[in-house]
Amino acid sequence: MGKEKLTPVIKLDNEKCVNCYACITACPVKYCIDGSGSVLKINHDLCIGCGHCIIACTHNARMVLDDGEAFFKALEQKEKMIAIIAPAVVANFPDTYRNLNGYLQSLGVEAVFDVSFGAELTVFSYMQYIREGRPDLVIAQPCPAIVTYIELYHPELLPYLAPADSPMLHTMRMIQEYYPAYAHHRIAIISPCMAKRREFDELGLGDYNVTFISLKKHLEEQRVDLASFPAMEYAGPPAERGVTFSEPGGLLITADREMPGIWERTRQIEGVHTVYPYLKHLAETLEQGGETFFLVDCLNCEKGCNGGPGTGNAKTPRTNLEIPIQRRRRAMEAHYNVQDPSPPSPEKGRKKLNEILTRYWKPGLYTRTYQDRSAQYTLKEPTPEQLTEVYRSMGKYRQQDIYNCTSCGYGSCQEMAFAIFNKLNQPRNCHHYNLFLLKREHRLTQKLTQELQGERDEITVMKDNLRVGLFLMDRGYAIQPQYSKALERVLAVKDLQRKNFIDLVSASISPKEQEGLQDYFTMVFDRAFDQKMLEDINPLQEFTYINPQTKEGKNLRTTFALVDRGHDIVFILGTLEDITAEKKLQQELAASENKRQEEMQSLFEVIQVDPRVLHDFIEDTDYEFERINELLKNRALSSKLAMVEIFQAVHAMKSNALILGLDTFSNKLHDLESNIKKMQAQEDIPFEAVLHIALALEKIMQEQDKLRIAIERINSFKGKGRKQNEYVLVDSLQKACEKAAQALDKKVRFVADALDPQAMDRGPRRLMKEVLTQLVRNAVYHGIEPPAERCAQGKDAAGIIYLAIQGADHAIHLKLQDDGRGLDFDKIREKAERMHLLRNQADAQDKNYLLRTIFEPGFSTAEVAGIHAGRGIGLNLVRDRIREVRGLIKVQSQPGKGTAFNIYIPIETLGE
Repeated sequence: MGKEKLTPVIKLDNEKCVNCYACITACPVKYCIDGSGSVLKINHDLCIGCGHCIIACTHNARMVLDDGEAFFKALEQKEKMIAIIAPAVVANFPDTYRNLNGYLQSLGVEAVFDVSFGAELTVFSYMQYIREGRPDLVIAQPCPAIVTYIELYHPELLPYLAPADSPMLHTMRMIQEYYPAYAHHRIAIISPCMAKRREFDELGLGDYNVTFISLKKHLEEQRVDLASFPAMEYAGPPAERGVTFSEPGGLLITADREMPGIWERTRQIEGVHTVYPYLKHLAETLEQGGETFFLVDCLNCEKGCNGGPGTGNAKTPRTNLEIPIQRRRRAMEAHYNVQDPSPPSPEKGRKKLNEILTRYWKPGLYTRTYQDRSAQYTLKEPTPEQLTEVYRSMGKYRQQDIYNCTSCGYGSCQEMAFAIFNKLNQPRNCHHYNLFLLKREHRLTQKLTQELQGERDEITVMKDNLRVGLFLMDRGYAIQPQYSKALERVLAVKDLQRKNFIDLVSASISPKEQEGLQDYFTMVFDRAFDQKMLEDINPLQEFTYINPQTKEGKNLRTTFALVDRGHDIVFILGTLEDITAEKKLQQELAASENKRQEEMQSLFEVIQVDPRVLHDFIEDTDYEFERINELLKNRALSSKLAMVEIFQAVHAMKSNALILGLDTFSNKLHDLESNIKKMQAQEDIPFEAVLHIALALEKIMQEQDKLRIAIERINSFKGKGRKQNEYVLVDSLQKACEKAAQALDKKVRFVADALDPQAMDRGPRRLMKEVLTQLVRNAVYHGIEPPAERCAQGKDAAGIIYLAIQGADHAIHLKLQDDGRGLDFDKIREKAERMHLLRNQADAQDKNYLLRTIFEPGFSTAEVAGIHAGRGIGLNLVRDRIREVRGLIKVQSQPGKGTAFNIYIPIETLGE
């Protein structure tokens, strides 16, 4: 038994399928269709290719699958080609079927043969088999759908199938045997049936199955007028009665010529809903030893091949299809009757035809065998217990529930249950199942309605004692009489009966919000979502309600739910709760929690820092605040210049806070820096802007006071201790280096092993700390390369920042040096040009001049400003602080080797 795959002959368009089950209803074998999903699928290995589902589908979701496109493409590529044409061509092209031959030859088809003569050979083969084999039963097999049906579903009938090829295969074997000139030509079959493809594949004959549908489509698209082509006769011998083979009984008409009276022992049957039940019954009859007809002349299609699924003639009246066939039959009978010069007669015509048939027929040439494909049918039969379980899943618990309504397409509940058991369908496609669900939902609804009526009675008793505003609202948003007294108190409105709820809250929400509220109420009335979803999307869950008299606001919370009283009477049940006190308490708790969190954060940040370092931080911050106050009081100083110095002071404080890890304080200073930076971009800085900065500084001073308190608490536990200036400075710079390196994902080692203690004691502590802090952070940000870049240059992954402080007779020398990338003079030049700091071309090439520009306010080569660099204020601060003590700055830089800042602070100025 074979398990070979069958060629698909039906194409599906899932986008057009609406799951209507017309195809299952039409299908004679049913279970080749899978209805378990959202669209119907085909198991091509169980499909017999009858094509009835194509005719039944009114949505064009199923189409004939043939080789039309490939055939015309092959002709364009000049492939050697001949064609054979089915007798049904006359029903499809009544007046131009010979012109079709001319058109095909114009495309390159070298010869066109008539399958009608193959039909004559088929009947000749049948008669030889009947005379020699003397069978009890012969089932005619010109129809491939019937052959596939027997091979798949009733292989017990295979011994009775006529062991001879179909007319088309007779024609092709005749061409192979008697027309050697076409031995290497491809064969195109112009056919009314897409299932022929399977016949050709099984026997290895035929190359292109081109249905009449495909041919008509091509002619229409190419705007071909067949009448404009010459009418050409077929190659090969002409047929006689074989031209009727495409109509029901055509085989019998031809066979009766050879064996008169055979029609009395023949069962002629056609049509999907007749032929397959008959064959099933025939198999049962043979198994029981019953009596049968001798010849079964059967066709899949009710109108024969003239109305096959590949013709598009499903709605054409049968008479219209058969009249041209009969007209051709009379012409072909007359043709044979006048072959002899003596007076014509049917006997002479038959004799002449038999001579021709004998010439083109030989034993064994047209013999056909068949395959038992029943192994491909692997569906399982459920046991009675399993069938009962399936019935229960369909909501069928009683015998009267099995009423075979056929709406599922299978014809009986048992066949539907069989499909569900084999996962080819699902209970929701059963009509009874849906009725069962509806009845169950109806009973549940009745129960809920009764419960709701009882609850409504309870609500009526309780509503006047509620503290929450409770009301019913109709589709026009009118408040119904049965509202709780608390509703008037919540809305501060008396006599709410019939008042429009949306009008009552209109002063508290925007017009757009009113539209959204109306849409929401529509969804509640229409039951668009379940209650949980409706609660989640309530646009008025919490809102501020404006008192219509006092114009004061209060916080309200709302809920809305549908109440169904039956008979299409529905309301929305609404609740309004005054939550003003609750909101106020939440805000107070949140403020208290934020304050506590800030205090805890500050305490956590401070507790990790050495007391002496903290003391210096507070002292330096006080100094900067005092400096800012003096700047703000100085009326003689321009706002723009004052803002630069304020910027420097804020930047210095931020740098110190970052060193100590006081992130909360440094972030607030960083935000203030951003505001000052924006203000500096203005041509004129208004007094209001300066006042805004002063107010912001006042808030930051309050934050400093909190820090001072936290520090005092810590010092009371730690003890103030005393550290030398050297330690405090180095510790602060070490922290500045580590913080910046960590933030920038760099590796940096800070080295300070050449420190003169006397010079540090004599030097200005605050100035040295501010200047060196800026230079250290600047070196980490701009100078030291990322580890990967350093390694690529052959450097150690960790950069080095070296600090030396030495005293001399007249000055203190500070030297800060890094081994980084050095200054990028191209970037400096580009930035200086953008800031209009270059006076002429000479300045652009003068490195000393370019070095001076890096100390200008706002100058930075960083692409993006961050908390560690990019403001363009750090080096500006360094320059101005050194100028204040009449000091000197020298900068040395080598590409790839690093940068050194040498700062000289005159000793004589320190005592002034």
